[in-house]
Amino acid sequence: MSAEAATATAMATRREHVLPTGSMHLAVRLGPPLGIVEGGAIAWIGSAVVGGARDTHYVKEAVPCVSVGAQLSPFASLALFGVPAHELADRHTPLESLWGASARSLVDELHASLRCADPAEALLDALDRALLSRFRVLAASGPRDGVRSVLASFDPAVAVAVHAARSGLSHRAFVEHFRAAVGLAPKAYASVLRFQRALDSLARPRITHAEIALAAGYADQAHYCRDVARRAGVSPSAYRAAFVGVKNHVVLAG
Repeated sequence: MSAEAATATAMATRREHVLPTGSMHLAVRLGPPLGIVEGGAIAWIGSAVVGGARDTHYVKEAVPCVSVGAQLSPFASLALFGVPAHELADRHTPLESLWGASARSLVDELHASLRCADPAEALLDALDRALLSRFRVLAASGPRDGVRSVLASFDPAVAVAVHAARSGLSHRAFVEHFRAAVGLAPKAYASVLRFQRALDSLARPRITHAEIALAAGYADQAHYCRDVARRAGVSPSAYRAAFVGVKNHVVLAG
């Protein structure tokens, strides 16, 4: 698990595309609740939310506020929430529905942290304590160990059948346990990692789109353009033009 705290400066409300990373995350906003835009309408999810793994972007109403969060490693869903990651995939879940009163206590403690001499450090400490208090060591498991071994050196260019063989599981069992750990099936996870490789190169303006497609592992430039447009919600050229140093967020104009 890795954690980060951020303080937003005052600016106008905006919408942005949040791009898929292949990971789950937990975020607590100490201000307006998270707003997700679907079908032109805004769904206000809550202040403390768990974002499940996705393979494409979602649109967020970006109201600036202080926030603290953590990107969660594979198997964290089982260890922290007691549910497999695929049950939380492709959606945002209020933390209160998973932790009950403990979620409300965390939000209260984080608000109190803002009054500390070093609020950023206090926020991270409070979140770390909350995560550690809920963390359950998972019992030894052959299937989990097999998936963990594959994830330690996962190569998106390698066929799923090869990964399954390395895990020591049948193809079906490997996919099932992989989804429980990550939230996505192995093929979808590999596609997101390939997309992330493309984003790394897109941030470097001197690299051509043809070079990016080849380096990231796409079949050809057309495949790369279609995939980036689907996952980011904008074309590769539009992503590059809008890039301001934050890899997985695209601020929408207007």
